[in-house]
Amino acid sequence: MCIQESFNCSDEAVGDHGNAIGAFQIHRGFHRHIPVVDAKNFDYALNWTANRLLAKGYKSNNEWLRRKAISRHNGSNTKAYWYGMNRIEASRHLTKYF
Repeated sequence: MCIQESFNCSDEAVGDHGNAIGAFQIHRGFHRHIPVVDAKNFDYALNWTANRLLAKGYKSNNEWLRRKAISRHNGSNTKAYWYGMNRIEASRHLTKYF
């Protein structure tokens, strides 16, 4: 996810007009409780994102729940849904290496 979100997992990445911070693009507009320094900290952002995905159903065998978990990381609109679908498809190709 961070490769897609921040151009090769750069913890200095800034997107969405300055609102999405770090390797996992934690959006300040939606997650004001996370300080910028933490959003830019790769380990913190990785753990926060992983826990959020798991809480939203990513570990489920239900593909719809996994797509929804990924899209919720990126918002709740149609574009975020399709992003989630595309990341699920990409992850299928990567899982054979792990």
